[in-house]
Amino acid sequence: ELEYHVLLARDLSLLSVSDYPELTLQITEVKQMLAGLIQKLTAEC
Repeated sequence: ELEYHVLLARDLSLLSVSDYPELTLQITEVKQMLAGLIQKLTAEC
């Protein structure tokens, strides 16, 4: 959902085109960290 909103903000010129790639990289990193956390927590249960 966040990826969609960032894409929409870029398309509506609410976000600069130059900021978009960095934000998508940061979103990907956070998604990976959350997936790792979820995997660790479910393995402990």
